[in-house]
Amino acid sequence: MKIFHRGIPFQGFPFFLSFLLLLSLDSAAQRTEAGIGLGAASYTGDINPTYDVLSNRPAGTAFFRYFLSDYVAVKGSLVLGNIAASDRPNPTDPFANRRNTDFSILFVEAGGVLEYYFLNFRDEKLRQRWSPYFFGGIAVFTMGGHDNVGYNYSNSQPVIPFGGGVRYTIDQRWSVGFEFGARLTFFDYVDNVSQRLTQNKSYQYGNRHNNDWYYYTGFTLSYTFYTIPCPFDYK
Repeated sequence: MKIFHRGIPFQGFPFFLSFLLLLSLDSAAQRTEAGIGLGAASYTGDINPTYDVLSNRPAGTAFFRYFLSDYVAVKGSLVLGNIAASDRPNPTDPFANRRNTDFSILFVEAGGVLEYYFLNFRDEKLRQRWSPYFFGGIAVFTMGGHDNVGYNYSNSQPVIPFGGGVRYTIDQRWSVGFEFGARLTFFDYVDNVSQRLTQNKSYQYGNRHNNDWYYYTGFTLSYTFYTIPCPFDYK
């Protein structure tokens, strides 16, 4: 039984943003952030064996971040975007020339990561405004858009996001950043290409032993829910 679905639950995006806002209002001041990001998504797999900057497609994110300490934060995020690749016009090898296929899908990723910041930019006394960081966690990837699906698989798959970035604090409330993240999948059908074409079962179509990867690169803008300390608390 095929359990592939073309649709993506974009209807849940407003509810996700509302959930982030409610969490932010209930969290401790100065430790809670909410933000958005714009960037691009790409992939590597049977059609693109190596990372290709020219294959990037538009993507965006919304996220909630809570600092457990001055160096460690947890972040929940939702990423929406497009992934595409083609064997045309420059196939990577004779197999790709014979295959002559392409794909373009929409995807949603929901997940959570742990971030570690190398510099203490949160201490106002240090006047340190920026810090590089790395992150890792777990997420769920859901895709839609493939035509002529010839395999039995679920369009929702677990993935492991990891990567790094840098952030800069503009003032007590606003920060900007840049981030690059890779997604390790346990799945070989992001491009709908694996062992063979269904209409040509004797022809080797792809490498089913190498799972697909996808990537997100983007700029972020975040808002810190900052509360001005009351002077009477220090008497």
